[in-house]
Amino acid sequence: MNNYFIFDGVLSNHFNIVISGESTWGAPEFDGENVSIPGRNGDLVKSNKRYKNVEFEYPCAILDTWKTDFDAFKAFAATHMSTYFRLEDTYHPGQFIMAKIKTIDSISYDDYNESGTFNLKLDRKPQRFLKDIPSRVYTAVNQKYEGTFYNHTNFEALPIVKIEGYGVVNIGKYTINIAKHTGAITIDCNKMNAYDEKGSLEANTYTGLPTGFIFLEPGDNKITLTPASGTTLKMTIVDPGLWTV
Repeated sequence: MNNYFIFDGVLSNHFNIVISGESTWGAPEFDGENVSIPGRNGDLVKSNKRYKNVEFEYPCAILDTWKTDFDAFKAFAATHMSTYFRLEDTYHPGQFIMAKIKTIDSISYDDYNESGTFNLKLDRKPQRFLKDIPSRVYTAVNQKYEGTFYNHTNFEALPIVKIEGYGVVNIGKYTINIAKHTGAITIDCNKMNAYDEKGSLEANTYTGLPTGFIFLEPGDNKITLTPASGTTLKMTIVDPGLWTV
């Protein structure tokens, strides 16, 4: 089987590109520094609580259709250099990353066979997001509901949460008070944005959401829904945003 990638929803097969390099994504570097203290053995580690971006490359080949497909791919690449897009490949079937194209180099072309090779260099964010994690639905009808969400990774996750109805929602250490509202509220914690079906929220729709939005901690996250009297309160973790490095 020829290996391929999917970048911003477009298969590399569209340009007759095949790739190699199973370990291309690499691993991110922890962002911190060692601090030496006179009179004390060893160093302290000052953490910036983040990981750095990763630069990597795909060795690519186009067979038989170089003249048309390479020019088409160069045009495509030029429109994907200024921001990050979703990237998947056949080497990592359960994951995707957010990446942008840096450059195309090491170009080699055989005019006789109309085939060529090149390296596609990219810059990616450190997270490897887990795909195909099912959504979780929690519903409280007229009375308090208690449940959990288990984050099986070692990292805090930033979910996409949808809340329907009104009352009090507790997720781990966070408490969100939902005022009476006729539609569903979506909270995208990665983008730090909250909106309803109209794309915005009226003032005083909810209170209690922290500045950094909701984190799903590693392990069990307690979920409590307390609906307003005589109502139904429903919360869906649409995408838990689980990731690894």
